[in-house]
Formats: sequence, structure tokens, C-alpha cells
Amino acid sequence: MLEGAARIIRGPVAADDGAVHFDVELAGQVARITAGPLGIGVEADAPAELAVLAVDEVERYLRAHEANRVEWYREAALLRRASGKPAPAGNTKSAAVQICRAPVAKESCLAFATHNGRTEVRVLIFKDGALIDDCDDWEAVTDADRDAAITTAIDWVVENEVQARELGLDPTLIRDIWR
Repeated sequence: MLEGAARIIRGPVAADDGAVHFDVELAGQVARITAGPLGIGVEADAPAELAVLAVDEVERYLRAHEANRVEWYREAALLRRASGKPAPAGNTKSAAVQICRAPVAKESCLAFATHNGRTEVRVLIFKDGALIDDCDDWEAVTDADRDAAITTAIDWVVENEVQARELGLDPTLIRDIWR
């Protein structure tokens, strides 16, 4: 069992993979944690116990510095684009995926419902640029279907700037992070 408090020894550092990196140390071991608009991840070789404590520490840090998070994500996206790498999601165009209901403004996000001809995929795009998708029948949805639904929602925000702003999203931020 690891003892002591995990502490961030490096970070936040925007990287050309589009994420913000943190190195977190505990009991002489270091784990690399990445944070971005799709959530928080852990380098594959980090021991499980260290990974859990390191993620907890980065989550605390991100909550304490919430006002800076969007700019860190924007900077990482700029580095990603400059290196020629695609966004981690929202890269699949599909004529089969359509928005099937008008976007709905929620307190912290804009909710989209898309349909791919087989099933509905819902996409939430948050004010900080984060996004998630959801579906009632994941067996009917491929990874390409999911990404096409995300692409369709992001494209709507970018192509309908006035409406997106009226509904509470910053289309410039969404473009900066996801395009």
C-alpha cells in the first residue's frame, strides 16, 4: 500500500497530443496523467494504486484551477494542430448521421440528438469544450458512428455561431479545441 500524499511535480504542461500533462509523485513513484476535453487518462505503465491517487490529485488541481482549464486545453489543441495531429474526436463525416431534434441548452452544455439510420446517439458539448456521447443501444453503434455523431454536433456549433452563442456555447472555443 502506498503511503503519503500524491503531489504534482510537473504540470500542467500543454502537449502536442492535445492534452495537458501532469507528473504526479507518490512514494518515489511517478505517474503521467493527461487531462483534456475528453477527460483524464493515465499512462499505461502506472501501477493501479498510484494511478488512482494521481488521478485524484489532478482532479483536485483542476477543480481548484477551473478558470485556467479552458486556456490549457486551447493551448494543447493549438500545439496538436501545429504538429499536424487530428483532434481526438469529431473527425468522421457521415451523410447518414443527422441532427434529429433541435439542440437543447442545459445549464453547462448544449445537448444534441443525432440519428445514424439505426439508432440515436446523444452528444453533450460543454461550455468548457468537453464533450460526451450517450446511446441506448451501444451494440447498434460503431466507433465510426459515435465519432460521426460527435462530428455532426461540433460542425453544427461551428457552422451556426449565432445560434450556438444564443444557446450558451462559445463556438470559437469549440473550433479552437476540436478543429
